[in-house]
Amino acid sequence: MLKRLFRIGMIACVLTFACNSYAQDGKGKYDYPRYGMWSNWSFGALAGPAWQSGLNANVANPTGGWAWGAKAIAKKQLNWDWTLRATVGAPMMWARFGGIDGFVSTVVGVEYSILNSCNWNPDRKADFYAFIESGLSWKAGNSQAAHIAGGAHFGLNALYTDMGLGYSYDLTEHSTVMAEASYGINADVPAPTSNHQFTSQSNVLLGIGYLYRTGLTAVDVEIQNQKSQLTLDNLDALTKQINDLELQVRNNKKAEEKLNNQIADLEQQLRNRPNVTGGNGNNANNDSLQAIINQIKDDQLTFYALPFSVLYPVDVWKIPADQMEKVKACARVMKDNPNVKFNLVGFCDMTGSDDYNWKLSQRRAEEVKRVLVEQFGIPADRLTCDWKGKTMAFGDLNYSVNRRTSFYRVIE
Repeated sequence: MLKRLFRIGMIACVLTFACNSYAQDGKGKYDYPRYGMWSNWSFGALAGPAWQSGLNANVANPTGGWAWGAKAIAKKQLNWDWTLRATVGAPMMWARFGGIDGFVSTVVGVEYSILNSCNWNPDRKADFYAFIESGLSWKAGNSQAAHIAGGAHFGLNALYTDMGLGYSYDLTEHSTVMAEASYGINADVPAPTSNHQFTSQSNVLLGIGYLYRTGLTAVDVEIQNQKSQLTLDNLDALTKQINDLELQVRNNKKAEEKLNNQIADLEQQLRNRPNVTGGNGNNANNDSLQAIINQIKDDQLTFYALPFSVLYPVDVWKIPADQMEKVKACARVMKDNPNVKFNLVGFCDMTGSDDYNWKLSQRRAEEVKRVLVEQFGIPADRLTCDWKGKTMAFGDLNYSVNRRTSFYRVIE
């Protein structure tokens, strides 16, 4: 059975590397980000039944038997295909002859993603992989079998090589479940006397386990966000945003001139009207005309809203990475038009209390201002902040459009 499993494993590895030659092009596959040392680690353990053969020839039942094995695992993802792994465990421990026999291994090796090599998909949650690792093993035993073999002992015993296949599935961003089938060879160091030397042993471990994935460090998250803004697609999107904004500014200037002329005409009419008392209605007409003028001035702020807003997940006030293009586009327009000023207004959806959302919308507006000033060099006196909490809503009260910071041009 062991030879058959070994052959199956070798055939699977050969087929994996052969499939890699015919894999899809996978544009960008090998543009794996160069993360820091402490990003993308996984830590966990697995356990399950184990079979071992090749016991000491002087011990009864030399063909071995079933027992339990367990491993602690640490992994570091190197790229889309390769992962560095280290394991410490007891591939085979069993109780018989009045005690415990087995060995503990400490090995280091690599893991190769079969699915990514054949059909690369960075958003895939499942993975099927092959691995091989090698290191040292320590014999552990206090049973009658251990005494026959040279006395109860725990010490350096052999060189250990392990290989196998595994399957993993990402439950969440940080949690992964896995199953592995491994075949190991324990090349024993001879016992003190030639009469009782150990033969080489082999074992099979079938285990299931759990991994906790650390993800990216804060430093790598920030670097990745910055790099994401430099991709060609994002550059094209940013260029389009800038062009749209510049067109909006030009159209707004024309509309502003038209509105200002309209206001000037109305104010001139108001000045030309006599302020007469005696119930002839002139005062009422004048008040009505003044109300129209005031309404036009009040509407200018809303009229000059930019055609986008920074959108947020629930209970977030930091600018999401995928929304930074909008802030950058606004900064570009303000630099190209030094007389333009904006009022940044924060909004919230209906989640949470009124007081909490009022402060949250304030944080959203002030954070956009801080980024424009500190990261893009926009003068602080060209930006003002306002916030509305959840007092204003569009459509469904829980739509993401209600979790936003909007840009309104200030007309002076």
